[in-house]
Amino acid sequence: MAKKGGVQQLQADLASDEEFEKFLQRSGLLVLDIYSEWCGPCLGMVGSLRKIKLELGGDNLQLAICKAGSISYLERFNKKSEPTWMFVTNGKAINIMFGTDVPKLVAMITRMLQSTMAKESHVSYEITELQPIELQQLEVRNRALQVAEEIELAESRRKRVEYLRSVTDCIMGNLPDIGITVFGPQVNRDMFKKLSEPADPLKIQCKDRKVFSISPADFATVNFAAENPLAPEVIEQLYDKELLMCFWKVEEVLGSPPAVLRQYAHELTKETIKPPDEFNEEEITVPPMIVPLEVTVEILEPVEPEEEEEQGGQQLGEMANDEKLEAAESEPSPAETLPVAQPEEKPRKTKTIRIPPIWVPSDQRTHAALIYTYFRTQTATFLPPDPVPEPPHIVMTFDAYKKKDLGVFLDTCREDIPLYGFFTSDNPQTAVFIANSVEKYNAKPYVP
Repeated sequence: MAKKGGVQQLQADLASDEEFEKFLQRSGLLVLDIYSEWCGPCLGMVGSLRKIKLELGGDNLQLAICKAGSISYLERFNKKSEPTWMFVTNGKAINIMFGTDVPKLVAMITRMLQSTMAKESHVSYEITELQPIELQQLEVRNRALQVAEEIELAESRRKRVEYLRSVTDCIMGNLPDIGITVFGPQVNRDMFKKLSEPADPLKIQCKDRKVFSISPADFATVNFAAENPLAPEVIEQLYDKELLMCFWKVEEVLGSPPAVLRQYAHELTKETIKPPDEFNEEEITVPPMIVPLEVTVEILEPVEPEEEEEQGGQQLGEMANDEKLEAAESEPSPAETLPVAQPEEKPRKTKTIRIPPIWVPSDQRTHAALIYTYFRTQTATFLPPDPVPEPPHIVMTFDAYKKKDLGVFLDTCREDIPLYGFFTSDNPQTAVFIANSVEKYNAKPYVP
């Protein structure tokens, strides 16, 4: 459509690898206007390019519009909206420019054309190779993405903590007399009758008990405000293990659930001394009902920098010895068997991790977090379901001259585009809002 007439006379229209490879064989300076199919070539530059070609270039300046989506050499530019200009000579790229700055483009073409006609040498790159400005843009982009991800993650965490606080406040308000005990994997459900023995004197009642397999996400929720969380190395050993959890009712007159349940945990894990009786003349030490579980894990021992230097020096020495050995082999010598070098094993050591038999949070909020995570059925009468997570929001920027094409897109995808507007630049730190519709934008007495 817009490519007909003067555009065809001025520029070659390339849409395949074969056409592209053939065009690269031309002499002189080749200027490639690279575009994505949905965006179209930068036709606003036609008049300036025509003037340069007629006045300065002639046969020494070759122009082409290249469809990135159908030319494999230009794959990295596909689906990009920013106008891209690549300068090529002798089949190699020598420069690249992005944007619609007409004076800058004209000056660059003039400079590149003059140096090409003078047969000056250029730093050249393969067509598929990233040029310095692209590497800089990639670094800036990656840094910006990293900062954005960090900001998004921090905001997500803030919202999550805020939500968990409201949820646990609700649970604490409705279940102030409830606490949870988490037993280690060494305690199974068949032991519950024995575990109930110390509960009776404390007048606490187990209203529910279940066995759960815990996950990192679950315990991230449980520990969001814990005052005495389990050590990370302990939690790591508990993943995918089945843990018995009990839902206890503690009468208000007895004290807070954390305090009473910690006394219960003490009764389960303490040694008792049985005094002499008619059957035993001496005291007998009775072991705890439940004891810690010791797990031995193997860990890699970090190599000190000095050891690495020594190993490097040893390698250099071995290389020198190899050179001497090669020289010696050139002289006649009796055959001898050389020792085969054995691969050096990385230093390893073991560590013992103690998994407690029972964990009782010392704060009421973490008990509420355990109820929220593992005993949701107990909250059905007062706690609403979790809200559906918001879908991710994506921000896209385009040059304002594409407003007509974008207007059609905005109308057809209105439900998927919550907000859009015109700004003075694409820099979120400095951009100033102009208008929130094409009509208002066009009505401005001056727009940049």
